[in-house]
Amino acid sequence: MNRGESGSATEREQGGSSETEHVEAWSMSQIGRWMTWGGLRGATFATALVDLPPAFVDYLENGRFVMPLEFFPKYNSEPDDEYTPGDYPPDEEGGGDEPPSDTTTATVTTTASSEVEEQGEQVAHGSDDLGSFRELEETVNTAIQRLGGSVFCKTNWSSAKDAVWMTQNCSAKVTNFSELVLLLKSSDFIAQDFEQARQFNFPITLALREFRVLNPSMEMRCVVVDSVLVCACQRNCNIFHAFLYQCKAAMREALIAFFHDHLSGFPLSDYIFDVYFVSTTEIILVDVSPLEGSSKLPLVTCNSVTVPNNEAS
Repeated sequence: MNRGESGSATEREQGGSSETEHVEAWSMSQIGRWMTWGGLRGATFATALVDLPPAFVDYLENGRFVMPLEFFPKYNSEPDDEYTPGDYPPDEEGGGDEPPSDTTTATVTTTASSEVEEQGEQVAHGSDDLGSFRELEETVNTAIQRLGGSVFCKTNWSSAKDAVWMTQNCSAKVTNFSELVLLLKSSDFIAQDFEQARQFNFPITLALREFRVLNPSMEMRCVVVDSVLVCACQRNCNIFHAFLYQCKAAMREALIAFFHDHLSGFPLSDYIFDVYFVSTTEIILVDVSPLEGSSKLPLVTCNSVTVPNNEAS
């Protein structure tokens, strides 16, 4: 073997090693993997993991979805008792508008009501595509009740935060299976998770997490390089939180202790993890993601993240 061939073989070995590390980084950063490693389940929010059947994933990507009627606000379709056909204000010219005939009004109301009732009967009898997943629906609804009646949902890596505008209250809070499906079907982030899971041949996992309202000022993103915690910074950079300077020393000490207690020996050497400070001394692990991924590093850049002499600078 000449030198050129030897060099090519070495490059192939290095390339194979790099690809293996890449796959392992995305594999270990799945919520179903990192949360069940070591004692991390006890260091994060209460979570129920549900494996999604391939048929349900296909439905989320391609099937139609009819929201049950109880999801929508109820409107009073009955006529006002105080209304009389002659109660029409005059127009600007001084004349009065003729009210529509009672027959026309009754016909429109009856037709609309019939369509709504027919749609409601279709949903109630499971004629929509969602009706074939009753077992999964029962599993999800049971888990939601066990977690306090409301949850935050995500799949392998991502949440459906880009689709909260589809919900009634523009919130990521989910209280039943129908709300969950609406978020999952409406989210581009979830669709990207499905595609990436297929590329790696990973099973698709749904994580239902105990819902909590978090104070953005207490969310921190931490960077680990060569298994050393090298830096941490606030995730919300849109607001200056002056009080953090006063708490910096205590939070830094608590974060280093948390890292050593819960993430020492974690299979990945380079990764990002997010935490939430309940107080300056109490920390909850929120998520783990690859350092090579698209996760944003607020206040720092990947090029500036190097291993310093002291941890968590």
